[in-house]
Amino acid sequence: MKTQSKEWDYQVDTVPAPSFVHNGLTVNPGGFYNVRRDTGESIGHVSKRYGLVQNREVLQSVEDAFEKAGLEFPDRKTDEGREIKGRDVTVVGNGERMFAAYTFSEKTDLALKAGNKDKIGMKFVVQNSFDGGLKLSFSLGAVRLICANGMISMQKEFDITSKHNSQINVNSLAESAQDAVGRFEGLVKGYDKLAEVEFDHEQGFNILNRLGLGKVIPQRHASKIAQIWQSPDYKEDEKRNLWNLYNAGTQYLTRNVEGKTFERSNEMNRSLLRSLTNMASRGTIGDWIKPVPAETLIAN
Repeated sequence: MKTQSKEWDYQVDTVPAPSFVHNGLTVNPGGFYNVRRDTGESIGHVSKRYGLVQNREVLQSVEDAFEKAGLEFPDRKTDEGREIKGRDVTVVGNGERMFAAYTFSEKTDLALKAGNKDKIGMKFVVQNSFDGGLKLSFSLGAVRLICANGMISMQKEFDITSKHNSQINVNSLAESAQDAVGRFEGLVKGYDKLAEVEFDHEQGFNILNRLGLGKVIPQRHASKIAQIWQSPDYKEDEKRNLWNLYNAGTQYLTRNVEGKTFERSNEMNRSLLRSLTNMASRGTIGDWIKPVPAETLIAN
């Protein structure tokens, strides 16, 4: 498991991979290394086509774009390379990857149907990498305000730069952000569909068992989600439907996994939502609520 930190404001230089002597021969490995200027650590081996974009430039450009898109964002004049209100940055490993989550409170007037009355805030997650493993992009998501659970969107990510250009076009980025805002209501309607699929308490454990046995989420995590499903922390989660089951999952992932491994938490969140959404849209819930064989691994 890679370490995580909040220290995102470091400078990275792209330098040619040095030659070395092996068995009496000079080896020219080719390619380039991305190296942190403050620590001297190599955080990525990339090709000549790699476009380097500093974390500082990414955050500055994204926040400028949010303002151009008409999104209310906290005053950034107090930012000195650390966290500011409305932004939560996670850096993975030695600095190889950066994720910045932005939550906007003015979009909290949208509520889920089916009597849940949950308030859902709009959230963006911006990602940058120096190891070539992630494209520079942002994705639309949501946050449940009652408990700050982070929720995923199944929509395609928005690219921040073109494939062969490391320059960020703030105007183009602002248009993408505004487009994402327009999709937010549709995102919430997708959550509404989950709330429409109801079942009883015991059948919720059957769903979690099948998710674990089918490796949608690891069984050890499914068992932890089952504990929250067994005894909900919030009155809003007392109804027995796919929305409340998803909330049990996001509550566990946000509080117990995200702080240790942001990327793994997002992967499981997306996998869980995809499966629950398929159950709701395809009408297959009857197959998922059936009792599992005797080797059930989740106790209710």
